[in-house]
Amino acid sequence: MTANIFSDALGEISEKYIMEAVSYQPKKKYIIWPRVRSAAACFLLAVLLTGSAILTFNVETRAAFFSWVRQQYEGFYEYFFEGEAVVTDPAKYELGWVPEGCIFVTSYETAGGETYIYTDEYDTLISFSYTSEPGKETLYVDGVGYAEKQVTINGNPGTIYISLDEAYTDGIVWTDTATNTLFSISGHFDEDTLIRMAENVRVKPARYELGYVPDNCTLVDSIEIPGGVVYI
Repeated sequence: MTANIFSDALGEISEKYIMEAVSYQPKKKYIIWPRVRSAAACFLLAVLLTGSAILTFNVETRAAFFSWVRQQYEGFYEYFFEGEAVVTDPAKYELGWVPEGCIFVTSYETAGGETYIYTDEYDTLISFSYTSEPGKETLYVDGVGYAEKQVTINGNPGTIYISLDEAYTDGIVWTDTATNTLFSISGHFDEDTLIRMAENVRVKPARYELGYVPDNCTLVDSIEIPGGVVYI
């Protein structure tokens, strides 16, 4: 069953099941630019639940991506880290700027980093992911029906994937060569917006907590939001 057929078959799904799906994280991370609107959520759910995708392993090319390697299969690109990298204190990142109308939905930790999920008034699935611990994750990107453009993000190499079909979202993948961190953003954005979002990725600022609370205060929950944490 193709991703398109599977997506159409699922139809509408509730946010509850999407949130349950993202709580399960395989070692391999699939950033497959999904459809706009509800079908995007269906395809994301399918990938997260199965932790796999159908690939044809006929290697066509293998290009060095600094310490990360991008290898092409039929219809997909695989980004994986080649070599050894010792990370003693991996940084955490977040988007320092998002377009007007982007609404934060949730974030979750992955094997080597984090993923942030946003949406907008058109119910588009927007994601920002990073892997700051090389070797713990592999990234797969859908390469069918996309025009590619090599760009520079704050002096670092990157690739923009622009969909040739308006029904599908676009994306950008780049690395920070100083920290061996791999980043990706997907959403229905033009080239300039993707680059601006990428250039404004920042290390998370310091988080604070209460050093004293009265004896009758009980911590109920803490919610991480872009730019800080809310304690309840």
